[in-house]
Amino acid sequence: VRGYVNNVIAHRGVGLEINGTLIQAIWGSGKESVGRLKMGSQDEKSEFAAATLDKESHGTIIFAGFLKDKSSLDILDQNGVKGLIVGSMSAELCAAANQYTYPVILTDGIGATGMTQPIFNLLQEALGQEASLFAQANLSTGQRPEIIIPLPATVNPTPMAQPGTKLALGQTVRIIRAPYTGQVGKVSRLYERAKSTNLGTRIAGADVTLRDGQVVYVPYTNMDLLS
Repeated sequence: VRGYVNNVIAHRGVGLEINGTLIQAIWGSGKESVGRLKMGSQDEKSEFAAATLDKESHGTIIFAGFLKDKSSLDILDQNGVKGLIVGSMSAELCAAANQYTYPVILTDGIGATGMTQPIFNLLQEALGQEASLFAQANLSTGQRPEIIIPLPATVNPTPMAQPGTKLALGQTVRIIRAPYTGQVGKVSRLYERAKSTNLGTRIAGADVTLRDGQVVYVPYTNMDLLS
């Protein structure tokens, strides 16, 4: 990943300061790569289309709403892509993805629901730009797969939340656990104390107003802050 060296640790390495976009995903195939972003579906709810590949696809990172067939993984491999970002695909395809040399990242989860629109829009705005994929995940440490899109300091990307930003009323969040996986809404109430969930457990969270007007209680651990 491109960045500015802001610290040198003797005999060990350096610290990098990166100006750009960070997207945390749900699942990854455990590999790393870097390449230019190329769109592989019509929109965030559409399946990857092999017809979007051409001679310039070699060395690129393809993003699409969802992927349904293993043959698509083979086609991507044959075209020499450097990575694949999709909103969702089946558990069987996740197992198959581990066999390929290029990393695969799911931004939303298992199934065929597509990709959350704000994330797809971010990737679409960065078409042709370089992105770095870190598809490793470690549940014990909370490490999630990450997509980093470095940008020049003079570029102003779509405003998104900064890492470590405290949740506040009116902010936009993405829900990352069932039964509202992938839905986007706005924080409408914060609770000072833990509240009971449908499973009978008490956990800290907030009320989120979904785009259809429905208000649901979501544990903080089940949401990503977008903006």
